[in-house]
Amino acid sequence: MSEKKLAQIEVRAIRTKEAGTFERLLCQLLIRANASDGLKKIELMCQAYYRAKPLLPQNPIQINEDEVEIIHKVVTGLKYATRYSLSAGGRQYIQVSWPFKPFKESFDRYIAPWGDEIILQYYAYIGGGMPYEIEEAEKKFIDYLDGLERHMYFFCITMGMERHGGKLSESGFDRVCGQFIVWAMPKVEEWYLELTKLVDPSLFDQIFRTMFAGEKKTTEKEEE
Repeated sequence: MSEKKLAQIEVRAIRTKEAGTFERLLCQLLIRANASDGLKKIELMCQAYYRAKPLLPQNPIQINEDEVEIIHKVVTGLKYATRYSLSAGGRQYIQVSWPFKPFKESFDRYIAPWGDEIILQYYAYIGGGMPYEIEEAEKKFIDYLDGLERHMYFFCITMGMERHGGKLSESGFDRVCGQFIVWAMPKVEEWYLELTKLVDPSLFDQIFRTMFAGEKKTTEKEEE
């Protein structure tokens, strides 16, 4: 056999081995995603898509990669947002570190498709002082925020860009997450159906049984 033909066989063997590895990892992610909900499910489905990318040239599927990028970046920001406690009342505010710059172009691409009309709930002022000073500071921040362009209003509050005012409240954060999930989840469910086409059903069943058995044994040990 010629060296050229031998090299081609070796390449095919390597590709087959890699495809099997990627397929198993993809199975695990899809199973975990199917057992999750909310932001966690969306995050896992983004990971599943990027895990499946090496298989896509040989297996074209109907997934909009542009939407995957948008959803992936947004869910990353929301999933790893930081919570801060206020000094009084045990309340918290949330800061989202978006993985993109707070520019109008970013807002139009990543936020507008799902959150253009969202009403943000926030703390107008989180500093101290006498009641009349707090009231005056709150009014000042509300007037300031209301005067911002739509994209800067959104980023200023969700990112907590001002030192003492315009901080996203817990209920405000929950509303942002909820609106994003309502928009993204139908798309993610479509990804699931498409990505399962890349996986051999018998392998999917095998890995499902293995993962389920492992989780069952862990639960039984915890109960003992």
